[in-house]
Amino acid sequence: MTEPSLIVPGLVPIARTVQSQIEALEKTRWSRSFSYRELQELTGYMSSFKATKGTVVFKEGARESYMSLIVDGKVAVVKSGTGRKRRVISQLGPGKILGEMALVDGEPRSASCIALVETELMVMADVDFNTLRKESPPLALKLVEDIARSLSQRLRLTSGELIDQLLS
Repeated sequence: MTEPSLIVPGLVPIARTVQSQIEALEKTRWSRSFSYRELQELTGYMSSFKATKGTVVFKEGARESYMSLIVDGKVAVVKSGTGRKRRVISQLGPGKILGEMALVDGEPRSASCIALVETELMVMADVDFNTLRKESPPLALKLVEDIARSLSQRLRLTSGELIDQLLS
């Protein structure tokens, strides 16, 4: 896939060679889960984008089905509470994935993500994920396992924070 299969409002597509995509991925902790060959294959299902500071990568409640991997930069994860008051619940940097829940379950976004600085993202749309599942089931399974691990870590962290809040 050389052409982005996805247009993400507010994000600027970046033209990258497969080699430069792999090199960008190798700088992240996320890439440690995959071999060089697997990274090479994965880049065929991903597109590179740039978000300038303040860009909304995705908005809470939106029904967009894509996940992003932060290659460089930082985003704030923002959640609306009661009275629509918005609160930053997390900041994520290189190697972190975001938006994976929408890719897995197809539900609306549970939070917004906003670029805190110029941020480079590699994005996988649901159509590309489904193609990966058909063309390379073992690699798709490995990606899903990585997503599950990430979600599990976040759930454990959130559970701990909830207990701290309840006990304070």
